[in-house]
Amino acid sequence: MNKILLLGFLLCFHVSLAQSKIYKSNEVDIYPIINSELCKNPNTGSCFTLQLMSHVTTNLKYPEEAREKGVTGKAYVQFVVDTLGIVSNIKARSLENSFKEEAIRIVKALPKMVPAQKDGRAVNISHSFPIVFNPNIETPPITEPEPLIACEDAPIPPVFSTCKRAKDQKRCLEDKLFDIVTKSKKLHLADGQKFSGKVTVYFEINIDGSLSNAIAVTTFPEAKRAIEKYLAENEVVLEPAKNENNEPIPSHFKTELNVLAVGRSRSKF
Repeated sequence: MNKILLLGFLLCFHVSLAQSKIYKSNEVDIYPIINSELCKNPNTGSCFTLQLMSHVTTNLKYPEEAREKGVTGKAYVQFVVDTLGIVSNIKARSLENSFKEEAIRIVKALPKMVPAQKDGRAVNISHSFPIVFNPNIETPPITEPEPLIACEDAPIPPVFSTCKRAKDQKRCLEDKLFDIVTKSKKLHLADGQKFSGKVTVYFEINIDGSLSNAIAVTTFPEAKRAIEKYLAENEVVLEPAKNENNEPIPSHFKTELNVLAVGRSRSKF
């Protein structure tokens, strides 16, 4: 009897662990659904983005203090939609604290959704997106956006011109980014400063090959600011990803770099 109870406990424990796994957006078969009437195919990533845009447009309240100061900017939000379709684990970052607070409030206001699915069952999904704060920009009409795919999933991935003949183009891209980031003068630390550790880098590659929405995650704030600033200034330009018809398409790239930076002068970021 004890053995049967123990087996039952182990099976329940295993199921509980399996259900707690959190998938990335590009790993699920069906995305969460907020409002199925917004697009023809509501279970796609592009429609989920459209639904989020609609929710933000309807619910955003521009922070009054930021409006009076003429402050504009972005807040980057990350959250989890669980197997019940409920939003949790909301995180946001922004240079303006009021934007961060408003972004969290907006995501908390998301209604219960139809959860994401993988292999025919409901799963937890982690998703992130930027919210733009600019009172001088009229809200554009909501249209279904072109889906943003991981660069390695594109029929023709984005590349540096020197990586075209490489067998592993993603690895070549990572190596080039590593060289650009670590050798950039903007990464020079103050005299005596040192950073050694991992930096997770995410950015989106537009159809003209320029970069946008660059995010760096690291324990060293100075390195984070320097990398994001460097990538945001469009000093890095690639040949964009392309579809089966050889037409440029938007994509995103994420990698983890092991960075060692040593301050040899007093130059600032």
